[in-house]
Amino acid sequence: GNRIAEFGDPRSVRALTGARVIDGRGGFLIPGLVDTHVHAVWGAGATPDTLALFRWLLATGVTSIREASGSGREAELVELRGRIERGETVAPRVYVSGTASVKNVQRYGASDLRDLVRRLAALHVDGIKVLHLTRDETLAAIDEAHRVQLPVYGHTHVVGGAEMQRPDLPFGFTG
Repeated sequence: GNRIAEFGDPRSVRALTGARVIDGRGGFLIPGLVDTHVHAVWGAGATPDTLALFRWLLATGVTSIREASGSGREAELVELRGRIERGETVAPRVYVSGTASVKNVQRYGASDLRDLVRRLAALHVDGIKVLHLTRDETLAAIDEAHRVQLPVYGHTHVVGGAEMQRPDLPFGFTG
């Protein structure tokens, strides 16, 4: 499948029946790399540039990515992940982030962050990214994500642009 079953000296490790054996002498082999913060889908969605980025990632050994674009594009990203899993699009394995932010609460018509996390879970995202939240908002999102059994990770910025600032948060704090 997609797991290393055994490794070692070729004299003591036997290949499975029907397995393709590659002579790796003089080279090296590593497991696929994972890029945990990729924004491959911006603006117009999965474009030829996105597909070129996917090919480049694969060529450099990146076999899995955590797509962090989210913010209203979660359903599109889940659909893209499905095309990749079905072999219709050549790309690294994609883990889709569902963004827990005040903007996404409004965008999804959710009643609050807990409701948003449940809506993102229903879309089948792989995890929840908390973004630009107060401490209490962050804790509510984390608590609900744990209830629906999704991992949570943070997102930080150097505050600079107006789009990154919330007047109700102290300067420099993004959650």
